[in-house]
Amino acid sequence: MTKHTTHSLALGLGAGLLLGACQAQAPQAAPRDTRLDLQTLHAGNLCGTEQASLRPVADAAALARVVTPAHILGATPKAIAVDFSRRSVFQLSMGQQPNTGSALGVTAASVDAQRLTVNAVWQLPEPGRMYAMMVTQPCVVFSLPRGDYRSVRVIDQNGQQRLAVELAK
Repeated sequence: MTKHTTHSLALGLGAGLLLGACQAQAPQAAPRDTRLDLQTLHAGNLCGTEQASLRPVADAAALARVVTPAHILGATPKAIAVDFSRRSVFQLSMGQQPNTGSALGVTAASVDAQRLTVNAVWQLPEPGRMYAMMVTQPCVVFSLPRGDYRSVRVIDQNGQQRLAVELAK
């Protein structure tokens, strides 16, 4: 190798390293953490609605009505402490189901541009299994930090959208 070739090779290598270092140090937008503090307040097989739905729960009295089965005479309303000035509460229902093989739960929530995404476990009866024939209305009641949520979508464990709801303001 000649002195000129060695010098050109060194300059090329140095320029490449410098360019790579500049690109590696370019500022990148930090990923925004959009996960919310989700708290399950109640889950059951008889607290839902006839149709799949997601509804806001306005206050403590409404919450007590949702989590206390109306069909049980003399049932004492359950008291669940929630600071409604700081948290929003929602009731998610699968709708009416023909047997005890269905269940519902929530695992996470995130928000992006006023759209709330709730991740749910939406369990349907397994084909071929025997279940008690009893009409159920599985639901889950959960709370999140109060926010300006305009719409909500519910995504199940398989990535399927189960509900999309516009919230009234």
